[in-house]
Amino acid sequence: TATSLSNPQPLLRSSEWGFFNVHLQQCIMQVTVVSKRDLSDPMPGTARVYIGRPSALGNPFPMKGESDRETVVRSYQGWLRKQYRSGGKAKQELLRLHQLARKQPLELVCWCAPSLCHADVIKHALMSMEHADWENAGSPYPPVPLPVSPI
Repeated sequence: TATSLSNPQPLLRSSEWGFFNVHLQQCIMQVTVVSKRDLSDPMPGTARVYIGRPSALGNPFPMKGESDRETVVRSYQGWLRKQYRSGGKAKQELLRLHQLARKQPLELVCWCAPSLCHADVIKHALMSMEHADWENAGSPYPPVPLPVSPI
């Protein structure tokens, strides 16, 4: 029999909502880039990780001036891909941060925010890791387009 449009059937029975909500919560990652200059206390349950120099994900390309920003971030993007492929410390740290961000909100701390910086590339990599099984699909690294600088 056809279902009346005035009396649609729910997509999920009420007994299924609990599972759905838990599953949805596990699929949503919150990753934010914050400035070390303007730190306040994190929200309870939020992990905060410094990713600047000399950390495993620190940007090895120094900026001489503001006009270098996009070039430096593009260089970092390529460097991070190579580091991931080689399986070194940067890959291990990305995998650790990904697991952490799946459990609780994550703040990536650097000096550049809110300007475009390497933390935006890391955030995008983490989000790409969450939305595709790229590691097991034969891809050595998720596609990471250069983020747009906030104006």
